Amino acid sequence: MKILLAAAVLALIPTPAHAATLDPVFPRGLPAAPSEDSCYVHRCVWDGRHAGNGKGHSLILTEYRGDFLAKRITHRRAHRLIAAWCARPNVECIGG
Repeated sequence: MKILLAAAVLALIPTPAHAATLDPVFPRGLPAAPSEDSCYVHRCVWDGRHAGNGKGHSLILTEYRGDFLAKRITHRRAHRLIAAWCARPNVECIGG
C-alpha cells in the first residue's frame, strides 16, 4: 500500500514536459553537423536519416587534433540531441 501511495504522489510532482526526452550526457543538446565529417564547433551531431542521402548512420562528431572522430549513435538519439539544441533560446539552428 505504501509503495502504491508513493508512486501516486510522485506522479503528481510537476516536471518539465521535455524532461523525459533529455539526453543524459548532453542535456542541452548538440548542434547539427553541416556534413558527416565536419562541424562548425568542436562537437556536433550528424543525423544520418534526415541529412545527406538519408541512408547513412547517425554520428556524434568530436574534434581531435584538427580532425573529427565519429561515434555511431541511434537515429532517435541524434534527433533528440538536435531538437534539444534547437529548442534553446538565442540559438540559430541549422538542420534538425
